Amino acid sequence: MRRSLNPLINQTFFLKVRKCLISGLFNNIAEFQQPDNHYMVLANRQRAKIHPSSALSGYHTNLNGFSSTNGNGMVSTSGSKMKDGKPAYVIFSEIVQTSQVYLRTVTRIEPEWIEEVVPECEYVNRLNNSS
Repeated sequence: MRRSLNPLINQTFFLKVRKCLISGLFNNIAEFQQPDNHYMVLANRQRAKIHPSSALSGYHTNLNGFSSTNGNGMVSTSGSKMKDGKPAYVIFSEIVQTSQVYLRTVTRIEPEWIEEVVPECEYVNRLNNSS
C-alpha cells in the first residue's frame, strides 16, 4: 500500500537539506551565465554545464511545479530565480571533465540562502548585486 506524501512537509524538508548542503559545499556554488549558456563556478571562475544525467539538465516543469526528465527525481521550481528557464544558482558535489566540463549531482539554490547559512562567504556581496 502506498502512502501519500504531504507536499508542504516535503518542500520544507528539501529546503532544509539544500541549506545544509550550502554549509558544507559553499565553494561549489555556480551561477548561470546567459550569454554562453554555461554556469560559472564562483570559487574558481571555471565554466561548466550541468551533466546530462541530471534532472536539471533538461529542466522542464510539469503541472505540479516540479521538474523531472526521467521520473527518477523531483525538484521543486516554485519561487526560484530562473534565467532562460534554468536555475540562476546551483550547488554541486563534483566536477567531471570529459570533452566538456560538467557539474554533477546538482540542485538549485537561492542566493539569499547563502548569506543566511554562511554570512562570511566571500561571494555574498556579488550574489546580492547580481540576483
